[in-house]
Amino acid sequence: MGFDIEAINVTNQGEVDSIIKIENGMLIIEIKYSKTEDEKDLRKAIDRAFTQIHEKKYFEKYLKRKVNLLAIAFNRKYNLCEFKKLNQSY
Repeated sequence: MGFDIEAINVTNQGEVDSIIKIENGMLIIEIKYSKTEDEKDLRKAIDRAFTQIHEKKYFEKYLKRKVNLLAIAFNRKYNLCEFKKLNQSY
């Protein structure tokens, strides 16, 4: 299909849940689970996912390419996804 997927990519800072490599870029994915069905908890889980990506600098080794970030949060009833372009001023 024109892309490679890596599940559980280990770095010296932690484990990236998934990375999708396409010809001209990368998609770094962090997934979180919310124990409640409250949408506010899903929103907090999305924020935690993006915070983890940034704090652990999961994107650092890919900065020569176009990097995008995807946070996914889910619980038993709902799921929430949010996509962001990486601010490459690091």
